[in-house]
Amino acid sequence: MMNNTQKTLPEFVRAAAEDAIAKVNDFTDGKPLFTLAMITDVHTGGNDRYHQLAYLDGVYERYPFDLMVNLGDIGLDFSGDRTLETDEVRKDILAHTREGMNPVHPWLYAKGNHDRVLPRAELTAVLNKNSSPALNGVVFGTPLCDYGYVDFPAKKFRFIVLDTSDNDEGIHFTFSKEQLAWLIGVLTEIPAGYRVILGSHVCLDKAIGKWRSYPDDGEGTCFSAVRSMLHDFANHLSGEDRETGLSWDFRDSGAKLLCALAGDSHFNADINRDGVRVIIRQGYGGVSDSEMPEWATKDPFDYHTCVNFDILAVREDGAAKLFRVGAGAGERDLTV
Repeated sequence: MMNNTQKTLPEFVRAAAEDAIAKVNDFTDGKPLFTLAMITDVHTGGNDRYHQLAYLDGVYERYPFDLMVNLGDIGLDFSGDRTLETDEVRKDILAHTREGMNPVHPWLYAKGNHDRVLPRAELTAVLNKNSSPALNGVVFGTPLCDYGYVDFPAKKFRFIVLDTSDNDEGIHFTFSKEQLAWLIGVLTEIPAGYRVILGSHVCLDKAIGKWRSYPDDGEGTCFSAVRSMLHDFANHLSGEDRETGLSWDFRDSGAKLLCALAGDSHFNADINRDGVRVIIRQGYGGVSDSEMPEWATKDPFDYHTCVNFDILAVREDGAAKLFRVGAGAGERDLTV
């Protein structure tokens, strides 16, 4: 998987990446069918954590992945110094994020709830607009590039990126009916034999992603419909959602739902609920011990000396495993 790099990585990044890649190679016998790298909740917010994006991009130059995913909350919110809440600072953060997500490499972005302070025309359209050439054709659901999918035909994979803050009105968590209808079509027409991975900022299974003081997270418009839809897709069933009047039929589907990846919660958690595997990864945001559910874990670290990425590797026989790069390495590795 190695090739020559054009970037100089800090030693702590290089060492963590080499350790994780060695595990990937051992798991896949050096010939993975599919690899995905993800980063989430960078929360720059006036600091220089945007360098973490460039670090992951630099890792790609040594160990090329099929896809890299940024699952949102890039750092447009400011919980401390309110003087930083200016359009100029936000545009600077967006520019740094775009630079870190090198458009000549296969990056996709999922909108975070804290990213909603910028309209999609300035956010998802900017961060995703150059993705199609690098990925040989992303099919976006709207011209704003806020949700879409990309196929890897030779490997029979489809990655679907969703917008869990699907509005320009500042609402934290919501799906539009239009996105839901689009998703039904995308899941219905997927070729037989494909494996499907979804990426979103907010966890699609609210029961494992919520903080103790925010019990309603993941209960926005159409979230229950998405959960019902994924259950039926995973189990090859038909169904409907009375709230939207939409229906679906996956009884003849020959595709398999591998997992749904998410950030937002700032902790690690996962569940397999009747065939729907949902996985949350910690990222760089903070969460107090009092907010942590009993099933979750977190790994405190200093972003100046440590990273927090994840690599999903799939073998030829279909076995899949998630490997932590950096904080929690080994302990947070997870069979999918």
